[in-house]
Amino acid sequence: GYEEREVAETVRELDAA
Repeated sequence: GYEEREVAETVRELDAA
């Protein structure tokens, strides 16, 4: 769903930080 996609994107950004 939309939330899953947003969460996955946020996790990527946090992991790259």
